[in-house]
Amino acid sequence: MGMRYFALAMLFASILYGCQRLATVEVINNHSEIQNIEGLKTFAKDVKEGKSQVIDYVNYGIEGQRGVHTLDYTGKEIEVTHSVDGELIEEYVCGNFTITKGSDGEHYSLEGCDFEKDGKLQLAPVQ
Repeated sequence: MGMRYFALAMLFASILYGCQRLATVEVINNHSEIQNIEGLKTFAKDVKEGKSQVIDYVNYGIEGQRGVHTLDYTGKEIEVTHSVDGELIEEYVCGNFTITKGSDGEHYSLEGCDFEKDGKLQLAPVQ
């Protein structure tokens, strides 16, 4: 009987864990007006601590296009899916997420990415 309760408890715990992973945090950059900047700070902390996390970083274009970078930190790397108005644009993997301080505020960046540029993508400078 004890094993049955243990199995039930493990099933319940895995369901809870799965639900936590599905609760995606959303950060919105609407023409440099950032909503939920704390979401980016929490994501950076989770990456540093090796905790899995998913976040949607939403950018709006000048014509209202909705660009979404979904950052899925697996505990080892950050899997990035970039879409615009629901259409997949690209997918890539990055090694780190950093916050640096500059004269114009904090900069939030993905680094060590496997795309052709310098491997770095700046998400948001925040003053």
